Amino acid sequence: MATSNPIEPEPVEDNLGRVRTGIDYSSKIQPLMSVCKKENGNDELKWPQGVTVDDKTGDIYMADCFNDCVKVFDSTARIGKYGNGELEFKYPKAIAINESNDDIYICDYFNKRVQILSQDFQFKSQFGSLKRPLDVKLSKEYIYVLDESNPCIHLFNHNYILLNSV
Repeated sequence: MATSNPIEPEPVEDNLGRVRTGIDYSSKIQPLMSVCKKENGNDELKWPQGVTVDDKTGDIYMADCFNDCVKVFDSTARIGKYGNGELEFKYPKAIAINESNDDIYICDYFNKRVQILSQDFQFKSQFGSLKRPLDVKLSKEYIYVLDESNPCIHLFNHNYILLNSV
C-alpha cells in the first residue's frame, strides 16, 4: 500500500491479528485496497453510491460507480478530533459534498454549526449559530440545514447567508 510518507512505517498487528502499516491521513484518506476494473490513477472516489461497515473490523466498504469498483477503507482513518475549533467536532451528524467544488459540509451537532472542508480535508469555513444541526443537503442554489431543536429547515445561499427558515 502506498503512503504519502517517504519512509515506510513499521507493520503493526491490530486486535484481529491483521498486519497493517501506519497510514498518513493528513493529505487524503487512501483505501486499503480497491477491487476495480479500471482506476483513475490516484484513488479518488468518482461517484460513491453505497457504503457499509464490517462489524468485526470496522473497515468501510464503498461502492464507487464511475470507477466500477469497491474500495475498502481502514477503520482507523480519522479527520478531526473532539473540540470546538477548526477540524474539531462535537457529535458530527451528517455529511454532504458539493458537486461543483467537492467541498465537504459536516453538521457539527453540539458545536451548533456546519463546517466546510476542502476535498483534501483542510478547514475552509464554517457557518451556523444553529440549535442542533442534524442534516445538510446541497443544491446548486442553496444549502438546506435541518435543525432538530427548532424544528425547522434553514435555507442558506452559498455565501452562508440565512435566507429563510421553514
